[in-house]
Amino acid sequence: FQLAHPCRTNASRSRSTTRQAGIMGDTESQNSNEVGKDSVRLVATPSTGFVFQSEYMYELTGEVHPLIAEGMKAASVPASREECVRAWAPRTAQSIRDMYRPALARFLACDPAKQALEQVVTDSFMFEGVHTLVHRPVSLPNRVLPALVYLHGGGGFMGSAEDWQHCCARLSSEAGVVVVNVNYRLAPENPFPAALIDVEKVVRGVVAEAEKLGVDPDKIALGGDSAGGHHAVAVARRLARGGEGQLIKLVLAMSAMETKMFRESPFEELVGTERDAAGLMGLCDRCMSGEDENRLEQLISSNELHPMVLNTGEAEKELPPTLVVTSEFDFLRRPSEEFAKVLKDAGKLADFIVYPGTPHVFWLNMNSPLAGDVYRHTAEVIKKVLFGVALESS
Repeated sequence: FQLAHPCRTNASRSRSTTRQAGIMGDTESQNSNEVGKDSVRLVATPSTGFVFQSEYMYELTGEVHPLIAEGMKAASVPASREECVRAWAPRTAQSIRDMYRPALARFLACDPAKQALEQVVTDSFMFEGVHTLVHRPVSLPNRVLPALVYLHGGGGFMGSAEDWQHCCARLSSEAGVVVVNVNYRLAPENPFPAALIDVEKVVRGVVAEAEKLGVDPDKIALGGDSAGGHHAVAVARRLARGGEGQLIKLVLAMSAMETKMFRESPFEELVGTERDAAGLMGLCDRCMSGEDENRLEQLISSNELHPMVLNTGEAEKELPPTLVVTSEFDFLRRPSEEFAKVLKDAGKLADFIVYPGTPHVFWLNMNSPLAGDVYRHTAEVIKKVLFGVALESS
């Protein structure tokens, strides 16, 4: 099973979203005028906090977009793991929170985000002490709908349901589902697996309160982006091992975080943005452990921190159909590819999509030209699995 890369084609050719359909249908690379037209324009400016490295760009595409080139001026690729560790040693969970807060606020304040929020009714709901925002399409006020329990990103140590409410609102209206947007506890103040325990409470609570929420308890999906995608996979597997796997019918792993490669691979095998990201991934691991080195060693030895690192048999037993989404310039793309391969072999890959010319979780900025495609493609998979609606061509 070979996962195709739009980024490895000749640079002069138009690049398009690459989709590796699993349960949804045959593997195919799909071109549309909409995607082909916008893909070369989709980048993150330096103000969003994303950093791009030159050799990674050239290796993948043979070209550098002007806005990416602008961001590269301030970029520095660590030459060794020691250099990377030194660069990241002074950084803390709080310093990274402070750095990203303005970008998250801008994403939420843009016009497409405001329009997405107008398409849903949002209420607060508590599940055994865990706060959530519940989003329902305004166009479907009285219908019993499937539910998506969604987990925001942020490395496990930052972000909130409020920061991600525009994304959840768009998924709700696009897919026609109730989205339960979870304010799970953050590390390092609440070490792993505190967040997973919160999510499990919410999943069980959605089933128990299905009538009150107006949802179908037999049609529940669980998903998230970055750390939220990591947590979604971890919770689905934990529920399955506890005999509750039937509660989740679909998992969404959107640019899901997986730190093992960054910690264990020889540093010289990491490429471009992966090298700088090794420092961030190390911070994520430290935060998950509550800044406790002994606890971190225990989590690493038990493999609890790495739910996406599994074999075919484990995927067959512990996961429902799973959508895997990543981006051409995502430093987490390789772990997503490996995860998708295992899911494919296990017959559990709902779909695998790579968005060209894009960085990690670019769809948080709804002004991005391909952001709409992410929500549309994700909604298609949700409809196929939870509603039984045929997958549309993209």
